[in-house]
Amino acid sequence: MTRSPGIPNQLQRLTAVSRVLGESASVQEALDTAVTCAAEVLGGERAVLVLKDPDDGLLHVQAAHGLKPGSADRVAEPLSERLVRRLETLLDASAGHGFIGVPIISGGAVVGILAAVRATDIRSSADPRDEWLLSALSDQVAVALARGTDGGGRGPRLRGDDALTMVAHDLRSPLSALKGYVHLLQQGRFGALTDSQETVVDRLGGIADHINALAQNIQDFGEIADGTLELDTRPVQLWPIVEEARTMIGLRVREQRLTVRVSVPGVLKVVAAPDRLRQVLIQLLDNAIKHAPEDSTVEVRAEETTAGRVAVLVSDEGPGVPPGSEETIFEAYRQLHGQRECAGLGLGLAIGRALIERMGGKLTVLQDSRRGATFRVELARRGEPHSPASDS
Repeated sequence: MTRSPGIPNQLQRLTAVSRVLGESASVQEALDTAVTCAAEVLGGERAVLVLKDPDDGLLHVQAAHGLKPGSADRVAEPLSERLVRRLETLLDASAGHGFIGVPIISGGAVVGILAAVRATDIRSSADPRDEWLLSALSDQVAVALARGTDGGGRGPRLRGDDALTMVAHDLRSPLSALKGYVHLLQQGRFGALTDSQETVVDRLGGIADHINALAQNIQDFGEIADGTLELDTRPVQLWPIVEEARTMIGLRVREQRLTVRVSVPGVLKVVAAPDRLRQVLIQLLDNAIKHAPEDSTVEVRAEETTAGRVAVLVSDEGPGVPPGSEETIFEAYRQLHGQRECAGLGLGLAIGRALIERMGGKLTVLQDSRRGATFRVELARRGEPHSPASDS
């Protein structure tokens, strides 16, 4: 019996295709990549993607893999059982065996279907993991659609924040389950773990936290885009927030053998939403860690400005920001080519700047002759003596 590729290889392929979809020059390129991946992750030879045309309301084939030229041109159907049967016939799925079709959802509505034929014996039962993999890929398609539309031909016209919010919402339940199982494993509920198993489980927990952070970024971006994000700003002491942010990235700092030096006068207060300011500082520290070479230093320092405000600076010893890219790096979905490749959607800095601006401040990157990048957060100042500086 032919079996689909192993799950680890499939997940690696999904990770790779996610990166490719994010870098696609056009929506059509992303859709073509998606159907090719759909066939590969299921070990099949044929896949098809149909999307609703906003003009006629019908679903048309937008991308196909392994089909004869012209065979899909006549598909134009409303979302119905008839469409599914036509797709089964188009993919040559005998009596429906091996056929998997999953919806592509945006804003709570089905805007398309991604379908493929699984490489399997017709007598075998369907593997639910195959449907999960195809669903994960359809979510990647939704993100690609959110980035824009092609200039010509039939193409979806979807609001980007609708698709992003949908993806963030759908990630919450499986993430909660994953983190729950990781916790149970760490607690020894399924038996004692070896040292190497503990290391792997800890890494799984870190991956889950990273995905959760991505989902939070997506949700924040949607709320910023539609103007519904609310912040509770007030005078807060700065140095405890910086310390909390440093603690949150402590594990990655140790793994990369970095030194984080913090110098923040304890008397400083700023007008900010403390949770959101901590979120921005974690993002800036995370960026610094990604680009800092091993055994180097990341520095966080704060100082009063002549304008009666407070500047918080996060510096690393990495490659720095290329000249002319000082504003580009704050654009949504942008990650600079030539920098160390890092997983993500390219939303972190865009969200960070929006949050700081909503606190009445500024987030910029400084250019100087030193190696590395320095990000500067400026906020309104409130000062009163409290505790000594944190310096380490």
